[in-house]
Amino acid sequence: ARGAGRPAPCAEGWPEALAVSRCWRRRRPLWQPLGGQLAAAMASSAGLGLADHYGVLEVDREADEPTVKKAYRKLVLQWHPDKHQDNREYAEEQIRRINDAYETLGNPFKRSQYDQQILALERKARGIRLDTTAIRPRMSIPKEFMLSPMGHPEKFVRTVGLSVFVQSRADTKIEFYDFFRDAKFSLWWLPEVNNMCRLRPTSTAGVGQDGGMNFNFALHRTVNVSEVNLSPGTMPESANVIAVASPVFQGAFRFEAAHFPGHYLAYKPPTHMRMVGGVVDETTAIDFMLVDYAKMFNFINAEEVLAPAVQGLGGQRDYVDLRSIRSDSNVLLYFEKVLKKAVWADEDFETFFESRSAEWDYDAANLRVRLRSKHEQLANSLRRARSPAEVAASISAAQEQDAYKLPLETLEAVLHVLEAPLPPNADVTLHINILDAQKKVLLAMPKACEKDASFRRILGVYDRVTSFGG
Repeated sequence: ARGAGRPAPCAEGWPEALAVSRCWRRRRPLWQPLGGQLAAAMASSAGLGLADHYGVLEVDREADEPTVKKAYRKLVLQWHPDKHQDNREYAEEQIRRINDAYETLGNPFKRSQYDQQILALERKARGIRLDTTAIRPRMSIPKEFMLSPMGHPEKFVRTVGLSVFVQSRADTKIEFYDFFRDAKFSLWWLPEVNNMCRLRPTSTAGVGQDGGMNFNFALHRTVNVSEVNLSPGTMPESANVIAVASPVFQGAFRFEAAHFPGHYLAYKPPTHMRMVGGVVDETTAIDFMLVDYAKMFNFINAEEVLAPAVQGLGGQRDYVDLRSIRSDSNVLLYFEKVLKKAVWADEDFETFFESRSAEWDYDAANLRVRLRSKHEQLANSLRRARSPAEVAASISAAQEQDAYKLPLETLEAVLHVLEAPLPPNADVTLHINILDAQKKVLLAMPKACEKDASFRRILGVYDRVTSFGG
């Protein structure tokens, strides 16, 4: 099998510890989206961050499912990192983009959502405004929904404590259910004005007044922009909004501050939720798709279905044959209800596993696969890390027991990377990941020193830790 049992070295062949601290500094050429059929739509969506999935897979927008799958298989074979040892880092980046594109275009629901956003952006680019007079928000908005900013179909509004963020699954590295549990919202409709309401996370139902915590903001006649957070407060000036159908995106809505006309709930990249007024720049989204929460399972990906199935079949200890995976009840349900297609053929499974060789060890000769251990995955993730943010995200997402298994030289290298000052525009997610990673590394240091470190080595580690602040 390609890559079976082999660690993925840094492109320069450095050992793991050096790869962590040096490889991420290397400058890479940027991916250039392929295909020109969506140029206009993609140009208009560049500021909003909508990825060109059709361009990445080199297919037309009208391509049927077999054509998309064929293109995906060809590109995975073309960019498999084992074929690009001299530029492995770049190849891995292409594989990630190819996987992301197929994850969307190979899922009927996600593809439909994505296509709708492209069409909406094209209409906006042509200056077309929609007639919304017949739209009744109370009748059109689902009882429970997820908020997804236009131009960012992979991102959702989420609550973390009393804070409100916009995050994708890749931003958080948490389990599927945990992610969407905190992305579930509802509206508390008010009788005073037509379509006046309060936004609230469903998880807080029963807390505070009127059945939940509310989105709160602090606008004033001299304050044009405000943070958005959760509070039991129900002051009309800081909690009441009016649901308005978007005049530019079909099916989307805006939330206007009831007492401050022209001020809207907004997503400001990378993760911020604000209430903003005045002129809104191209990177700020004030239109949101309200996705029925009953559709949540359409966002589960193949990895989240196959990994538990393989684990249940003993795939963390030994290889599992494809026949057993194909007959798993949850796998069958996923293909029937989410992907709405027959279970993959052997070559489709091979393409999937080979495109994720850091997590899966596929034996093509015997049609079997095993799931790499979490420690093995962490080591691979650190080897692939290209920036302090990715190093921090890898350590933060790992369990403490897996961090404890890292060798001392790797922990020292990670600590060196985490010592670097954060950029001025670092978002909250990066700050949290850095702090969590620092804590895990410092806790792992004593155990690593107990294994085989000399007294002189321990003194050197002590000096580094104390200078670091531990």
